[in-house]
Amino acid sequence: MKKFLITTKINLDKYKSLNLSLDMNWFRFARKYNIELIPVCFGDEQRINKIDFDGVIFSGGGDLFINNKSKENRIRDLFEIKLLKYCFKNKIKTMLICRGLQLLINLNKLKLKKKKFHVKKNHIINFEKSFIKIKLKKLNVNSFHHFTFNKCPKKYSIIARHPDKTIEIIYSENLDSLGLMFHPERHNKDAAKIKRMLNKFINS
Repeated sequence: MKKFLITTKINLDKYKSLNLSLDMNWFRFARKYNIELIPVCFGDEQRINKIDFDGVIFSGGGDLFINNKSKENRIRDLFEIKLLKYCFKNKIKTMLICRGLQLLINLNKLKLKKKKFHVKKNHIINFEKSFIKIKLKKLNVNSFHHFTFNKCPKKYSIIARHPDKTIEIIYSENLDSLGLMFHPERHNKDAAKIKRMLNKFINS
């Protein structure tokens, strides 16, 4: 069974204490894909060096500090940027989900644009390239993000776009990194196709 680290959300409660949380859907995702999840957060840098793992999932939920300047967003961004750079340096597989992909886009100094009609929606995305030899034309996926982007970071290829031409999936074979703007852990109408895609990535 492969082991994946997964980043958590950080919330500030009414007592001004920082709390960590992870959507329960991720544990259903882990059972579905036969992987073990190990939640990590800020302060885990030394612990991560001692863990044997196969990849890292940068989970969604919440905003980047650049879009919502809260203490918890700043703490999460700093930790996840450091972890992402560690993965790239050490050639560790990464899956960037929604906020995680936006973090990569911001790190590469590309523009994130606020857009309507991408929150609590299901929509079609159109494929421009095959993905690890899997050829798909369309997927019906969920959508929970306020921010979108139109330019792809260097070393990545655009795999699929929304009909409004914003980017939904990117992939880098060299970095062993996949970015999704939809949430694979939540309900998707084309769940079977998504599972085929992600199984290929996880086990590649």
